[in-house]
Amino acid sequence: MTNRFCNFARKRDIAMKILSIKDYSGKLRASVQMSGRFGFSEETAKVLQLQDRMSIKFAQDDDETLFCSFPDGEDADAFKVRKAGRYFYVPTDVLFSSLGIDYKKYNILFSLVRDPSKDEELNGKAYHMEMLPKTLRKKEEEKDDVGNI
Repeated sequence: MTNRFCNFARKRDIAMKILSIKDYSGKLRASVQMSGRFGFSEETAKVLQLQDRMSIKFAQDDDETLFCSFPDGEDADAFKVRKAGRYFYVPTDVLFSSLGIDYKKYNILFSLVRDPSKDEELNGKAYHMEMLPKTLRKKEEEKDDVGNI
């Protein structure tokens, strides 16, 4: 009986990879603002350790699935992350317009899901950008020239 247990233990002597909650947090969110800026929630900015002038790279596969990554070092294809107060954003109005994403009419929110299989190809920590269901933006009430309703 001891012999069988030893054989089982030898067969199970394989390398294990820890699937950490740090890499698979489901609460990472980013939205496309009405101005076309790709903005990060405060929690997301903290988890991603965003810093002013960091870079983010966007990619799309053949199925038109969107990905983003944070390249290690300089990358000519990457957008620069900018900071305004505690808010981090990327000026992406032309990008999302060219992809046919109507961020002026709809609230656009993405869940960022870690995808290590794309890290090497995208030269940094890669995330699958899952677009959440769109909702119509609320129309602002018509105002006169001085802002009165």
